[in-house]
Amino acid sequence: MMRKLVALFTVLALLFCFAGCSGSDTDTDTSTDAGLGTNTETNAGLGTSSTKAPTNTESVGSASQSTSSKQTIVFPDPVTGTYNGKTVTISYRAITDIEYVASEAYCYFINGYATWFNPHRSNTYNSDGWSIVDFDGNSVFVPWPESVDDLSISSFDQNGIAVLRTQKEFGKKSEYTFINTKGETVGTATEKDYDDRVALSDKIDYWGQEENSDGSMKISQKKDGGISVVDADGKTLFDLPDEFDRAVFRSDKMVIACDFPTVPWSVYDNTGKRINQDTFSIIGNMENGLCPIINHKTNDDGTNTAYLGLMGENGEIVIPPTLETDSYSNVGIFFSEGHIITEYKGLIAILQVTVE
Repeated sequence: MMRKLVALFTVLALLFCFAGCSGSDTDTDTSTDAGLGTNTETNAGLGTSSTKAPTNTESVGSASQSTSSKQTIVFPDPVTGTYNGKTVTISYRAITDIEYVASEAYCYFINGYATWFNPHRSNTYNSDGWSIVDFDGNSVFVPWPESVDDLSISSFDQNGIAVLRTQKEFGKKSEYTFINTKGETVGTATEKDYDDRVALSDKIDYWGQEENSDGSMKISQKKDGGISVVDADGKTLFDLPDEFDRAVFRSDKMVIACDFPTVPWSVYDNTGKRINQDTFSIIGNMENGLCPIINHKTNDDGTNTAYLGLMGENGEIVIPPTLETDSYSNVGIFFSEGHIITEYKGLIAILQVTVE
C-alpha cells in the first residue's frame, strides 16, 4: 500500500509542477568520456551487503551505448548556443539501464549523486527499491524488502554519505543508517542526520517559488479568478492575463505562468512585461542564470517527442528546444550541478551542460 502511495504522490507532484501544458535524431556518433559501470544490488542498511551481476551488459565510449545484447542506442548530436559571450553545450553524457516510469522521484544531483524511487526494475531487477546514480550513469540499486513498509534515501553529503530511513510498520518509529555511494551500511544514523541531508536540496529551487527571495513580491490568486503579483503588504503590483491559473518565480527577475493543461508556460519579468513571445511545455529550475525549456511535439503517427533547450534569466533563448529527449514525459527538467536527468528511448539518461 505504501509503495502505491509513494508512486501516486510523486506523479501528482510532477503533474502539478511540471506536467506539459502544450510544445533530431541523428546517427552521427559524438565523443564522450562517460563510462557505465556494473549495476550493484545491495541490502544497504538492512544487515549485510551483497552484489548481484546484471542480466544485461552496458558500456559507453562514444555517442552510442549498448544497454542489452539486442539494443544499441545512438545519442543525438550535442546542441550549442552562446550566453554572456561563452559557448554553452548540452550533450548526452550517459544512459542507465533503468527503465523510466512516471513515479520517478529525486531526479537531480546533489554532491555528484542522484537518488530516486523505482517501482520496478524490469531491465535488470524485478523488485521495488531506490537507485543511486552518478554523473556517468553508474548505478546501485537498493531493494525495498517486503518486510518494510517505508524506505527512503536522503541526498548524499560532500563525503559521499547518505542516510537510509526504514520503517518496518507504517506510522511506527523509523530506523536510520548511514550508507555510502555503493549502498553499503557504514554506521548508525539519527533522524537529524537524515533531515540535514534532505535539506541539502533546499537551496536548489526545483519547483519555483510563490515569492521572490526577499519576500517583497508574491504571487496572489485573485478572488474573482486570475493571478496578481503583490508586494509584501498585499498591494497589487501587476496582474497577469486572465488565461493563467498558476504562476511561480523562476528567479527574482522571472515569473512564469500557465493554465494546466491547456495553456503553456509564458515568461514575464518582475514588472509584468512579457520578455519572451514563445510558449513552452515545461520551464525548469534556474542554475547559474540558465533554465531548461522543453516543448512537446505530436508526430504524424500520434506519438509525442520532447525537445529540450536552455533559456537565460532575462528570457532570452540560449539554445532553442532542439535536443530530442523522449516521448511525452516530464522527467528531465531538474537542472543541478551542470547536469539534467532525462528520458531517452525509455531509459533514464543524463545530459551534461557545459559553459566555456
